[in-house]
Amino acid sequence: MKTINLLPRKPFAERAFVPLLAASVALSVLIALLIGFFVIRYEANIDNKSGKTAEIQEQIKQLQALRIVDSATADFNALSEEVNKLKASRRYWIPVFEALASSLPKTSRITSMGFDDHEKLTVAMETDSLDHIADYTTLLQRVPLVDKLSVAKIEKISKSASVGDQTLYAYSVTIEISLTKLSQPK
Repeated sequence: MKTINLLPRKPFAERAFVPLLAASVALSVLIALLIGFFVIRYEANIDNKSGKTAEIQEQIKQLQALRIVDSATADFNALSEEVNKLKASRRYWIPVFEALASSLPKTSRITSMGFDDHEKLTVAMETDSLDHIADYTTLLQRVPLVDKLSVAKIEKISKSASVGDQTLYAYSVTIEISLTKLSQPK
């Protein structure tokens, strides 16, 4: 004879509930363990990199302390700075000299020139006539390189040559000239 089970069958959801619950709990624990493992590994990696960064920073500080400029390099740097200062403050003297020489009367001569720190050119000259001094200063005032011009001193000097009963005189003149910015490099 065959046995007959008269009890009703349990539905599939009821039969699978306990094994599925156990599987989902096991899967959740496994996922939590994996996440924890990756977090710990990530933090260890960050600690490792921050330690390496600190070591590299320390090495940089040590190397910078060892980097001492030798005397030849210091001298070269100082010379280079001085050359750059000179280049920045230089003037183009050729146009200035050409303007001074081209305007000079034929019977006059420039005896000396000087340039001071106050941007003033001083020209000492000798000439035989006061008219030549006036003409020369008038011509120089028209030169675009001349900003201001003033006659600082006129002195009458006698020459040893004489014509007949007359003694020839010459004049020693000192002219101060302020130059414009045109004579400076750009």
